[in-house]
Amino acid sequence: MTERSLTVGLKSAIQAPVVRPVLIYEGEFANAAFVRLWTGIGPLAFNGETFTGGGQLLGISPIGENVELRAEGFQVRLSGMPTDKISLALQSLRQGKPGKLWLGAMREEAYLELPGVAGNYASTPDNAAFAFPGDVEWEMWWALEDWTPADLNALAAQFHAQDPGNGGSWRIYINASGRVQLSFTRDNSTFQNPQSTVSPTVQNNELLGLKIIYDNDQEVTFLTADNIDNPNWVQLGAPVSITGSGALFDSAFDIELGARNSGETNPANGRLHKFIMRNGIDGPIVSKFDPLRFKSGELTAVMETGETWTVHQSGSPAARIVPAGDVLIADPYLLQQGKLDIGIIEDNGETCTIAVTYEGRLIDLERPRESRYTHEDQQRFFPGDKGFDQVEALQDRELTWGV
Repeated sequence: MTERSLTVGLKSAIQAPVVRPVLIYEGEFANAAFVRLWTGIGPLAFNGETFTGGGQLLGISPIGENVELRAEGFQVRLSGMPTDKISLALQSLRQGKPGKLWLGAMREEAYLELPGVAGNYASTPDNAAFAFPGDVEWEMWWALEDWTPADLNALAAQFHAQDPGNGGSWRIYINASGRVQLSFTRDNSTFQNPQSTVSPTVQNNELLGLKIIYDNDQEVTFLTADNIDNPNWVQLGAPVSITGSGALFDSAFDIELGARNSGETNPANGRLHKFIMRNGIDGPIVSKFDPLRFKSGELTAVMETGETWTVHQSGSPAARIVPAGDVLIADPYLLQQGKLDIGIIEDNGETCTIAVTYEGRLIDLERPRESRYTHEDQQRFFPGDKGFDQVEALQDRELTWGV
């Protein structure tokens, strides 16, 4: 499997300690009708369509593979169907109709939901790892209620009021123009506020990855990505020059997500799926917020980096960790595709099993190029026609001519 053109997200899922694979099936039947199923439970959005969960009722035959130039097919079985569906199945089956089978993987997802009300945010105490000697990189994945908010939305900050006595360091906003803005100080006295030269292209409530790179003696670069499983980072506008050089001021305040100033200022309205802070460009992770680390109903969690994060709640609606359940990792791998060959229906009394078998795309290489006056050849061109179904029997029949 290592030589296949799998996406980074799918490769990572396959190599994880716990693998949660799924199979996704799409088949065309009569009158351009499609059946779309997958091996999980409930609806699944994929490829611009909705697939119905077959669970244990859906069976897929083993997927054959060989090193020769030879066709391999597959079979899809659906058990527990009402017997009144038999006639519908018989009417719908058509030889030669295409079918596809994908391999995908699922991951768990959760997020921090914030109402845009003061006092609702997440925070972790300052520690020595947040004293950066040089470059810093922030990565975060947000789905904001409004990507051009009337007021600043503080996405992440280690910063209270812009006052030398309060020990500010850095803060990241979405401003009213929809641009990403970094505000920082090196000396706890002079502040700079570089912002992206353009706004990201994103719809309200749509998930977007943001990456902000602080190059301590040159510039700030802003990037975006739209696939959390396999991010392809694209520079957002031009890099923005900054004045002077040096490390960020080492603040003693908490890191806050979704607000600043102990949650009182610039509260964000939206969903946070991930936050990462690195010491240096592509350097080691020194801070990480992962909503999956929170146990059900709890408001504090310890991250793999050792930090303890707390979700703060005020009023109603309040900030909360929402488990979103299983999510399909983008771009499943196309395992097999072929043409419908035969349908098999097994009547079990009250229920039945319907199975469809697909021929591999190379099956035509194994077919003879000549056509004969046989029932089998006639079905290739005119499915259902019975004009030649007695040809074989006529070969051995004694024919009498005249009286």
